[in-house]
Amino acid sequence: MMPKLTLSRCYRAVIIEDDFEFRKELHLRLTWYFRGSVEIVAEAGSVASGIKAVAKHKPDIIFLDMELPDGVGYDVLDAFRDEVMYNKVCTLVISAYEQYLKGGFRHRIAEYLLKGFTEQEFVDTITHLLQIAEAQFAPEKPALSTVIEPITEMTDEDEAYVWMTTQNGSVRVSPAECLYCEADSKGTNLVFPNGRHIIVKMLLKDVEKIFRPYGFLRIHLSHCINLSVVERTHSLNNPKKASLEIRHGLIKPPNSSLIKVGRTYLKVVQSHFQHISNK
Repeated sequence: MMPKLTLSRCYRAVIIEDDFEFRKELHLRLTWYFRGSVEIVAEAGSVASGIKAVAKHKPDIIFLDMELPDGVGYDVLDAFRDEVMYNKVCTLVISAYEQYLKGGFRHRIAEYLLKGFTEQEFVDTITHLLQIAEAQFAPEKPALSTVIEPITEMTDEDEAYVWMTTQNGSVRVSPAECLYCEADSKGTNLVFPNGRHIIVKMLLKDVEKIFRPYGFLRIHLSHCINLSVVERTHSLNNPKKASLEIRHGLIKPPNSSLIKVGRTYLKVVQSHFQHISNK
């Protein structure tokens, strides 16, 4: 059964996958479940041909394999750094290897699907990917009911805004100004400097998807943090004590400036800060 989606338009996509049979299967599944929502405008089987296809067709969505004959899938995204950084393309990685997930947040991927997925996992993941694309590219008709109007054009201060729903209506939010997001019984609590906070009617996992392009990283089941405000790390080699410290003066007491890192997310956090320290 085709999922019920109300989209503002059909999204143009490029498939980059070196396994011809899997690429054909992916094309058929997308056509079967998402005809009218996704149009495959090009296919490629390598990094080089993938870069050419993306440059020529300028797709909204990239379905990206990781292990390609001439490199890894992230090499394609590195060739389009501006498009990736400014949220102009929505990427789904489809890989047989989970190890590439840890690099996903640096390349602003929207979704990650492991090969061997079930039919329902495929449908659910592509549906969510299209919701993210709709929130990014169609401000006048967002698919996510809690996001009223994402604006991807940058202001003079290089800040982008999204409109989000609260208990009392809607509010314009600058993700770049947010310190961290935490799960709340009423939705998600967005914490700003000097004690200001906003509770939005949205699950943390969905806020994470929207805030990820602005430099946010999920570090706990209950927390997603703005990496630009991290002053230092604490005990990242100790799963029981690992935490990130927010810069002094941004957090108003009684809130703590230490945000705990969950065991599930520890390797990703370690990888990020190892990457930073090696620069």
